[in-house]
Amino acid sequence: MLSQDDEHCANHIILNLVSLNFEAGCDFNDFGSGIDAAIQIFDLSGNILIENEVENLIQVTGPDQNVPFDLSSNSDCCNNGYSQTLGIFPIDEILFSFFVEIYDNDGGCCDGYQAGQDDNYGGDQITINIIDEVTGTIDVGSCISFNYELDITPIYEYGRSEFIETVCQEFSIEFNDIEYNLNNPSGRDTIYGGSANGCDSFINVQLSFYDAVEIRIEGDSLICFDETDIISVQEIFESYNWSNGSSDSMIEITGPGIYSLTVTDDQGCTGQDVMVIDYHPDFFPEFEGPTEFCEGFDTTLGIVGNFESYNWSNGETGNQIIVNQSGEYFVTVVNEEGCETINSVFINEVSLAEPVILGDTIFCFDGSTILTVEGNFLNYLWSNGQTSSSIVVSEPGFYQVSVYNALGCENENFISVLERDEYIERDTFYACYSTEVGQDNSSVISPEGCQGRRIETTLLYAPIPNYEVSYNQTIISGLSATLFLYLDNPNQAQIDWYDSEDVLICSGCSEIEVSPNETTSYYVIVDYHPECEIRENIEVNVKSNTNIYIPNVFSPDLEANNVFQIFGPDVENILQFNIYDRWGNLVFEDKGIDALWNGRRNGLQLENGVYVYLIEVVFYDGTSKILVGDVTLIE
Repeated sequence: MLSQDDEHCANHIILNLVSLNFEAGCDFNDFGSGIDAAIQIFDLSGNILIENEVENLIQVTGPDQNVPFDLSSNSDCCNNGYSQTLGIFPIDEILFSFFVEIYDNDGGCCDGYQAGQDDNYGGDQITINIIDEVTGTIDVGSCISFNYELDITPIYEYGRSEFIETVCQEFSIEFNDIEYNLNNPSGRDTIYGGSANGCDSFINVQLSFYDAVEIRIEGDSLICFDETDIISVQEIFESYNWSNGSSDSMIEITGPGIYSLTVTDDQGCTGQDVMVIDYHPDFFPEFEGPTEFCEGFDTTLGIVGNFESYNWSNGETGNQIIVNQSGEYFVTVVNEEGCETINSVFINEVSLAEPVILGDTIFCFDGSTILTVEGNFLNYLWSNGQTSSSIVVSEPGFYQVSVYNALGCENENFISVLERDEYIERDTFYACYSTEVGQDNSSVISPEGCQGRRIETTLLYAPIPNYEVSYNQTIISGLSATLFLYLDNPNQAQIDWYDSEDVLICSGCSEIEVSPNETTSYYVIVDYHPECEIRENIEVNVKSNTNIYIPNVFSPDLEANNVFQIFGPDVENILQFNIYDRWGNLVFEDKGIDALWNGRRNGLQLENGVYVYLIEVVFYDGTSKILVGDVTLIE
C-alpha cells in the first residue's frame, strides 16, 4: 500500500559539449586543412562516455583566433554527438569524476590518440560539482579546451508502504537488517535507497500467525536385529516428507538411524519431528556344558541366562537338553523385548580307539621286550600297575592296558607275551686220540637273534691199541733190514706197510724185510677204526759202497772185454764219460748209467793206443766222484 507523501530524491544528469577554446601555442598549420579538435571522455572504469572530433577548423589560423568556437557550426566527424547521459545521482551525491584526453588528430576520425602522430595533446582526470558547476570548461593541458553545460532533471518518488500479512509461525522477513518473525511481529523501518532510483522508503510491518503445526512421530524407537517396524503420524496433512524420501504418513523401518519428517498443512505451514531408531541391545545365547562326551554316555547342554522361550532343533523347549548323539544343535531364544536370535554348537561323541600295543610278543630266554601303546593318550594303566605309555616286560604272560583321554573316556586292549626256551646247539665229535676228548662251551646267536650256547663234546672212536715198532736202522748198500710193528692183540687192527713213494709193500704183515740202495723212509699204518689210524715212520739209512772197477785195456775184436765201461754196486748215475787222445783231443763222450766206449769215433775205428778218460759218477747216497785215468785200445 503506497503512502501519500512525495519526495525529491535524485537528479538525472546529461553532459553537453557546447564550444571550443584555443590558446597560444597551438600548431595551427595542420596539413593545410585546419585543426581537427578531438576529445575522449572516460568514466573511471575506462568506459567511453563521449568520443568525437571537430573536423577541419581551417578558419582557426593563429593565436589571433583564440576565441570560443561554437561546435554547432562545424561538422561532427565521428557522428557520435556531443551529449552523454551521466546517469541518475541521489540528491546527496554532487561530485562526478571522469578522465579526459584532448588533442589535434592527424589521423582518421575517432581512431584514438596516436603518440608521435597527433599533437597539441592534453589529458587528465577532472571532477565537477554537478550542483554548483552546471557550466564550465574542460581544460586538461592542451591548447584546446571544451566548454560544457549540464542538463539536470529532478526525480520524485513515493516514500512509504505497509506490510500486513497472516503467516506461518516459522515465517520471517528482514527490512533494513531488522528481522520480523513470531518474536518480533510488527514495527516501522526506513529502507535507505530502497526505491528504484535510490530514494529512501518507509515501511510499516504487521504480522499475524496461524496456529503452530504440531506433529509427533509414533512407534518404537528400538527394534530387533533383522526385523522391521512401522513409525507414523496420526494427524492428516497436505503433504509428508520423510528423510528417506517417502511421502506417506507412515514408513517401514529396516535398521537404525535418524528419521525426520516434515509435514505441510493446508495453509502451507510446516511442522517437524525427529525419531532416533536403534537396535535393542545385542544378546546371544551362550551354551554351557561339555561339547564332547564319551561313546555310550551323554552330556547335558544348557543356555546361560533366562529367556522368554527356547526352541531347540531336536524339538525340546526347555533351558537344557540331554544329548547322546553327535551333531550340530541349534537353539532359538526370544527375550523379553520379543527379539529372537539363534545359535548353534557341535556336540561330538568321542569314540576312543582301541589302543594298539606295539612290540615283540616273544622275547629271548632270560631277556625282555618293550611294549608301547601307539598314539597319544592322556593316561595309561597297565595290568602290572605301570602308568607310562611303554613298559619293559621280562616275564611271559598276558598284559592289559587301559587308556584314557581328557574327557575320561576309556578303552583297553591286551597282548600275550611269550619267552623263548634257552637256545642250545649241541655237537658230538669223535677223536682218535684221548688228548682231544672233552667238552667245550661257546656263545651263539639263534636264528631269531637270541643269545645262546654251543656245547661241543668229543669222544674216542675206539681205544688206542698197544703196540711195539722198530726203530730207524742203518745198513751197508747191498744188505737188507727187518722192520716190524707188533700189536698186543693182532686181531684188533689192520697193519699196512708203505715205501716213501706211498707204494703198498705188504698188507697184514707184522714185519717186512727191505734192501734199499739208498736211504729210504718207510711208514706203517695201523687201522684200528674206520676213522682212526696209527702211523709210524721208519727210516733205513744206507751207506754207499764206493768201490768201482775200471778196466785198463779192451779190444773190440774180442768176445768179452770188447768195450770200455766202469763197474760199481752203488753207482746211481754217470754224469760225464769223456775219452781223449794223447794230444788231449776229445774223441768220445757219453753219460748215463749205461755209458760205454767201443773204440770208435764217429763210427770209425780208432788206432790202437793209450787214451785218457775223465768220468764223473754219483752214488746212491748222493755223493759223487771224478775218475781220471788211461785205457789201452787194442785191435
